[in-house]
Amino acid sequence: PRSALPLSSIGGGACVEMPKLILPMALVQSLVGEPFTGYLHLANQSAAPVSNVTMRVEIKIDGGNSSTSVLYSNVDSPVASLQPADYIDATVDYALSVAGTYVLVCFVSYVPHGASEPSTFRRSYRFPAMQPFAVIHRAVQLDAELLLECTVENVTKGDIYLTGSRLDCVEGFQAELIEDAPGSEAAHEGVELKRSRMHRLRPQGSHTLVFRVSPKVTSDDAVARTRALERVGGLSLGWHTPDGPSGCAEAHQIRLRPSTTSTALDVRIVSCPERVRVEEPFRLELEIINRAPRASEPNLIFDPRLMGAVRVHGATSHMVGRIE
Repeated sequence: PRSALPLSSIGGGACVEMPKLILPMALVQSLVGEPFTGYLHLANQSAAPVSNVTMRVEIKIDGGNSSTSVLYSNVDSPVASLQPADYIDATVDYALSVAGTYVLVCFVSYVPHGASEPSTFRRSYRFPAMQPFAVIHRAVQLDAELLLECTVENVTKGDIYLTGSRLDCVEGFQAELIEDAPGSEAAHEGVELKRSRMHRLRPQGSHTLVFRVSPKVTSDDAVARTRALERVGGLSLGWHTPDGPSGCAEAHQIRLRPSTTSTALDVRIVSCPERVRVEEPFRLELEIINRAPRASEPNLIFDPRLMGAVRVHGATSHMVGRIE
């Protein structure tokens, strides 16, 4: 479904309805690794032609200092004239590689009939992208090798298939997925994932992956190098929904020790209702205090695994912004 919001302006002594932008409204939830595709339809639904029509489409993650990507622009080659009932179509694509709330912004400029100065308007469309999985891991060292167990949990509201996995180790180490049955190597959007059986996970259902991690070069200090390992690498997980898209989530970092680059931040609850009704949203207000001697740009992350029956509306990760 699409929605159209008509606008009107005065030009040439007559009331002329401006072109209106039709944006996709069916996208409720997207998953990290999912290719976003948007269909944009800019139509002149007034009774007079307009000229010098341009449209620019941008996307970015809401909040923070995230970069903006331009998905479509005809600013360098505007449409000379757009007759009544005529339109411009555009299809935009973007890979949702990071969890967060995305903002799709469309800027339109045109010159109404009988006018000399251009008119402009914009439309914004927000939608969340969430991680399909939560990963809990633990490791045991056996001589120079690590046995790494990763429990992958479905944190979406529907069923999802775990279609493949790959552990990219830090330099000098390699990983092998331990399978019950031989698997095959298959490509997924340019990423090689270890494939065996697809595992269908219900909401809050989980599946365990076990990797053998070892040094690429065997030497006398191999045991010591493995013991000193702090970050194993990044875990990529292929997924497919039963009646929808598929993708590859690549943002799961596997660490053996906490990062030493943490800052002195305090978090306290400012306000929270004593009682809430089932299936009714409630507001939670937090205060984050930076007690470090330098500025910080933290992220606020809600962990669904630790929240019981409470669910977060929208993204589970929020950029707080710069705190002095």
